[in-house]
Amino acid sequence: MFGYILPDKPNMYVKDYTLYRAYYCGLCKSTKKYYGNLMRFSVNYDVTFLDIIIHGLKGVKAEILEGVCALNPVQKKPFVKKDDISAAMVHLNVLLADFKSRDDMADAPSGKKRLVKRFLKRKTIKARQALPEEARILDETYIKQQEFERQNIASMDRAADAFSVAMRQIFKAQLREKYSDSVGVIAYNLAKFVYLMDAIDDFEQDCARGEYNALRLMYKDIVTKRELIDTANITLDEMVNGILADIREAYEQVEITINEGIVTNTLWFGLRARAQSIMNKECTKCQKVRF
Repeated sequence: MFGYILPDKPNMYVKDYTLYRAYYCGLCKSTKKYYGNLMRFSVNYDVTFLDIIIHGLKGVKAEILEGVCALNPVQKKPFVKKDDISAAMVHLNVLLADFKSRDDMADAPSGKKRLVKRFLKRKTIKARQALPEEARILDETYIKQQEFERQNIASMDRAADAFSVAMRQIFKAQLREKYSDSVGVIAYNLAKFVYLMDAIDDFEQDCARGEYNALRLMYKDIVTKRELIDTANITLDEMVNGILADIREAYEQVEITINEGIVTNTLWFGLRARAQSIMNKECTKCQKVRF
């Protein structure tokens, strides 16, 4: 479900791209510190953006250090030094990974998914202790999501609502007095965007396995992503445009100076580019772009 919120590199300043990479690398290093090397593979673009925007909304400028890593043990690269915000994002990433694991198991249990769930068990306990409020939010969301999916309701807006509300609540829990209704609109629609992109990206797989997907129920005679894009292109564009319009309108009301370049690039260009990469007449599963 994750990996859809990322900036549009061709429209980024070099300094912003360097800072973005520093945040990503910083999260990777912090993840190793708290949860070991294997969990570093769970670090994704969505949680990186959350780290960046939360720093920005709180007005906290991250400290940049230089160091090497396992992937590049020779050349030093900049990375963001661990602080309270990045530590919280590391724990949140584990909670989100657990949320996805539980959702995957509920959809179609398998030996591989059981191994993932077992691998995350102790790590999730630790993350729950670190972020009890966010853990409660995701637990309640999981129950609501499962109840909704059992009803097989063919509505993308309603299908995405539980996860979107959860993200709004998580932003509120993280920002406290820095939270505003406009920030809530951004958080809600970011999650809605992720949910929609995932539904499009996984459409063919969900059809083959008979798993819940609101788009599959909305277009019952379609079984491939190619057909979905050709048939529902206008509707999907309208969904994306509505989400992006709500985000941009709300963003105009938000004051942000720290990390503003990355945040603006992502919200104005990155999301649109990501949607186009998934709906650009390609019938294969969207390739996960690496920065």
